[in-house]
Amino acid sequence: MYRPLVQTLIAGASATIANRSHWQVKSHVVPYLSPAEVNATTSRTRWAALAALRARDIFVWIGIASSTAVPFKKLQERGVLTVYYQTEPHSESWPCEAPATVDEVWDYSRRNIALCVANMSHRSNRPTFRYVPPGLLDEAPPAQQHLSATLAFLGATLFGNRSSCWQWLAARLGKRLRRVNGTWTRAQAARVGRQHGIYLNLHKSCGGEATQPLESFRFSQLLSSSAIVVSEPCAEIDEAEYRGMALFAPLSAIPATFEKLANLTRNERRRLAHSHAQAFAHKFTPAALFSSAGVGALISGP
Repeated sequence: MYRPLVQTLIAGASATIANRSHWQVKSHVVPYLSPAEVNATTSRTRWAALAALRARDIFVWIGIASSTAVPFKKLQERGVLTVYYQTEPHSESWPCEAPATVDEVWDYSRRNIALCVANMSHRSNRPTFRYVPPGLLDEAPPAQQHLSATLAFLGATLFGNRSSCWQWLAARLGKRLRRVNGTWTRAQAARVGRQHGIYLNLHKSCGGEATQPLESFRFSQLLSSSAIVVSEPCAEIDEAEYRGMALFAPLSAIPATFEKLANLTRNERRRLAHSHAQAFAHKFTPAALFSSAGVGALISGP
């Protein structure tokens, strides 16, 4: 699930330190353990890779899972710059979720960041926020604009309001609406890409007001594959980042938006997909994202 982001962070960091031979980029997967499974031995094993971190190193933790167990404070005491990458959508009722002891919070959504900054305005130790969404993936298999156009959704439709929204769309689009779940490998993604060229993006709280953060993880995979994306509207501050790269329409207008795409010739759909993909590739390279976020300033020295 985090693969698009991990690849973006590795590629962006590698490009940023390209002329600084004393810097290295490493990534580690820490297995999730329930509180009952954690003991002194497993705790030492889980965080063994952190022992080598020293002053001026940068540590980035991705996601909420096990984040409360990460020794952020101890790393800070050793002079390590600590970063928490926030992966969950925020709302007015749940405006921020980040560890108290981190130097920076990176996020995939400008809407999330705005909510977090407002929620933390009273804190004297408020972290620095940076917008670093998942970007262009070099290894993404190309999508095909299939002769018989279908509208596919990647992922489960059981969360939030998606189930009712899905049923509403299915009543209008029938078998042309497809649900694709369980694409965890490149081979699986390539097979899906050969079958579909138009993809749907629904918020977990779909059918509501257009103030929700954009699902940048899904957009990274799809736009890197030259797919056409039809999405519910999102917060304007997020939607503006992807203008000219996707088609945004409220739930009630998604069937008509899809019909217009389905009535295009295959070549017309390919040209549209290529235009969107080119715009995404220009703006969302990992190096460009790191530069826009000012991450290079974190790396000092010759």
